[in-house]
Amino acid sequence: AYYTLAKYFHETADGAVNLRGTLPNKYGITPEMMAGNKPWDFILKNIGTADDVQATTGLPAEMAEKMRAEFNYFYPVDLRVSGKDLIQNHLTMFLYNHAAIWDEDKSKWPQSIYCNGHV
Repeated sequence: AYYTLAKYFHETADGAVNLRGTLPNKYGITPEMMAGNKPWDFILKNIGTADDVQATTGLPAEMAEKMRAEFNYFYPVDLRVSGKDLIQNHLTMFLYNHAAIWDEDKSKWPQSIYCNGHV
C-alpha cells in the first residue's frame, strides 16, 4: 500500500527521489500531516472526509483526495510474485498486514500470490 503513495513523500521539486526525507517533497507534505490515523483511514480505508483530514492534520483536502484516488487505482493487488524462500516471513506478513488493516473490507486483500522457485 505504501508504494502507491511513496512518490508523494519522496519526490523532490526537481524530480529527484530523496528516500532519507532530508529534503522537502514537491507536494509540501510534512510528516506531521501524516501522523495519526485520520489521514491513513481516509486514504486507505475511505473513512471520513478530505475536509476533516485537512482540518485535523493540515494536509490539503485536494492532496488527500489525490492520494486516495491513486491508492484506489492500484488496489487491490492483483498478483504478488515473490521467491519461495520468502513464504515464511515476507509473504506471511504481507497477508497478515492486509488482513489487519482491511479487516472489514476483503476487497482490498491480495487477489493472488505466485511463488517462484530458486533460479
